[in-house]
Amino acid sequence: MIARTWSGRTTIAKEQAYIDHFTRNVLPELQTLDGFMEASLLRQEHGDEVGIFVITKWTSRDAIRAFAGDDIERAVVEPEAAAALTTSQTLARAPADIFGAQSIMSRAFVNEDAGGRDTPLRRFVLPDRDDPGYDEAAALALLEGAAEGDTESAEVATGYYWGERKLRSYVERALTRAREAGDEAAIRAAERFLR
Repeated sequence: MIARTWSGRTTIAKEQAYIDHFTRNVLPELQTLDGFMEASLLRQEHGDEVGIFVITKWTSRDAIRAFAGDDIERAVVEPEAAAALTTSQTLARAPADIFGAQSIMSRAFVNEDAGGRDTPLRRFVLPDRDDPGYDEAAALALLEGAAEGDTESAEVATGYYWGERKLRSYVERALTRAREAGDEAAIRAAERFLR
């Protein structure tokens, strides 16, 4: 896994314009690329400015090249994004993962928690953790949470993060069932999990 990081700054007034650009344009493009795993969009206020931090995760450096070109450390900043920023890095860093644990930032959909959580965490009905069917139920809960834009609740309820390798076989089965049923939302969620 390769984590590619980039940052920029904007004003509080222009912050939403960047978030909108990222969720409307950048994220949908990333989701079409083989090897893209997930993205996180973070913010930090600095007086009148807001620091924007983007972390994308990829299966390989070749996958990043499909997005960024041959120089994978060259920042990709489209004109609409540049217009919303006061400054931005010209380089993006792409260090390789040396430890396989997933971070607490894992989310299936980047913007689901923007602005803080106004609603309580959703409850999922799951068997006991020692039940042989627990992992399959957890996989289905993660997919359901993602489809509803509430991955956080599913992660908290199951104790697993989005993309957990241990759950892949269950998600593959769910994908087969979704394809047979023609459930496009479930197909998209399962395919994203398996990236």
